[in-house]
Parts: sequence; C-alpha cells; structure tokens
Amino acid sequence: ALLRQKLTELTTEEQQADDILAGDRKRALDFLEQQAGFLRQKARDYLSQVVAKELSGGERPGLERDAQAALMAAVAPFFDRELSATADQFSDYLAGVMAVHQQRAEALIQAVRQTAATIFALDYQAVEQELTFQMKRQPYWVKTEWQTGLGGIPHTWLEVLLPASFRFVRIRKRLERQVETLVLRNVESLRWALLQNTEAAFHSFRATFSDRLTEAVDGTAQAVAAAAAQKQGQTDDVADRCSRLQRAAGQLQQLLQQVNTVEPEFGKVVAIDAESDRLI
Repeated sequence: ALLRQKLTELTTEEQQADDILAGDRKRALDFLEQQAGFLRQKARDYLSQVVAKELSGGERPGLERDAQAALMAAVAPFFDRELSATADQFSDYLAGVMAVHQQRAEALIQAVRQTAATIFALDYQAVEQELTFQMKRQPYWVKTEWQTGLGGIPHTWLEVLLPASFRFVRIRKRLERQVETLVLRNVESLRWALLQNTEAAFHSFRATFSDRLTEAVDGTAQAVAAAAAQKQGQTDDVADRCSRLQRAAGQLQQLLQQVNTVEPEFGKVVAIDAESDRLI
C-alpha cells in the first residue's frame, strides 16, 4: 500500500516534468527563430556589401554579370561558415536544455526503484543511461538562383536603349532581390533542419523517458509480486512443517501416556527433555 502511494506521487511528478519539457520545447523553438533572424540580417548585410562593392564604380558593360559572379563566390564560404556556427551554437543550447531534463528524468526513474528498495529493505544500485542530442538532418546549402528576364531575353537586350542611370537602378534592384532570395533560401534551409532536429529530440526524449519510467514501475511491481509469492511460499512451507511437528508431538504424547501406565523396573518415564529429546 505504501509503495502504491509513492508511485502515485511519482506520477504527479512525471506530469510536472512533462509540463516543464513542453515549456522548454517552446522556448527552444523561440530561440531558434531568434537565431535565424540574426543570421538572416547578418547574411543580408554581408551580401549587400559584396554587391555594393561591385556597384561602386557605377554603370559599365558586364556590371551585372560581374556582380553575380562576386555573389556566387561569396555565398558558399559565408554560409558554410555562418550556418555551421549557428547550427553548433543551437545544438549546444539544446544539449544544455536536454541535460537538465535528463537529470530530472533519471532522478524520477531511480526514485521508483529507491522507494521500493527502502520500503522492502532491499539492496539498491542506480544504473544511469544517457540521452544525447545529435544533428541528424544536414541543411541543404543553396548557392544561387538567378532570374532569366522576360521571355528568356537577356536583360541587356531590354535595357540597352535606356539611359545608363536607369539601367544602373534596374540592375541594382535585381541584385538586391537576388541577395534576398539567397538569404531566405539558405537560412530557411538551416532553420527547417534545426526545427526538425528539435522536434525529434524532444519527441525522442519524451518517448524514451516514458518507456523507461514504465519499465521501472512495472519491473518494481513484478519484483514485489515475486517477493510476495516467495514469501507466501515460505509461509506455506513453514506452516506445513509446523503441522507435521504438531502431529509428531501428539504422537509422542500418546506414547508417553502408554509408557506411564506401565510400572517399569527402572522407574517411571515422566517427560521428554525438550533440548535433547531424551526420555527422563
């Protein structure tokens, strides 16, 4: 009865742990969105500087082509470095969050066994298992996605008759849109991968925690039932032995009565010594 009461209390603690886990999941997703926002702005500023450098000399033949080539050369090194750094930072953050829940879960699981051990005066030794978070989805780095113009006609054909200042403005706007496309696609690729990792980490932890807690409770209940059965078996065995001894004692008393009715030459048997089982 005491064990059932303690297990009920532990179930309440499990529900509280679930609530905390759900809150940390939400905070982790908020942190991810925040980091993605920082990275979008950093990428936007960096690639805009690359474009601005190419545009600094003003309008010239091949300007857009040169600017696009500069963007292509800058995209891979920047995102390889920054996306990896962001992924590592978020992974470390999430690992720290999960470590706290790991400790809480281990304490709760061990409390089940410790409670039974304490109630039934059993030997107890804790066994811990670790749950770690790992990156399983690798983001897909998008390197470039250029617009082809109207009807497949190069922009230079449409703009050749425009004044240089107008061509320059149109080229700059196209490059700005291309920068934004690169930023959004690359950062979104990372954000989506980390989002999937986060959901998988929390789901896996909750499932593993639930399974292990159930295993601990069921295993403890089975151990208690086995001990009770063994105890009952011992009790039945002792009762059977006591019954046989009582029958033997009754038979001895009958023998004593028969012996005491006789007048032996060497005296009268009056009792049996309890310690030595000898007639006296």
